[in-house]
Amino acid sequence: NRTFAAGTVVGRQDANFTRRDGPAEIWRYDAQPCFLDVFFYREADGQRVNYVAARSQIANRTVTAEACYSAIVAERRNGSRTG
Repeated sequence: NRTFAAGTVVGRQDANFTRRDGPAEIWRYDAQPCFLDVFFYREADGQRVNYVAARSQIANRTVTAEACYSAIVAERRNGSRTG
């Protein structure tokens, strides 16, 4: 599990999709109305988040990583899961 925001933990088991790509491990989370891609890279003391990208599920719309993350946490707290 990784802590992304104060007191909130989202783990690999919550990801809708995971994959390894060279030294990176990518976890994708889905929520209405977005996808959040979290890129982890291995370091001596474990994995670290190197990059986070949010994409809207709606054409020609933008979403911030913070707004997408909030939507994911809200869905998980309500017991729903997109994807």
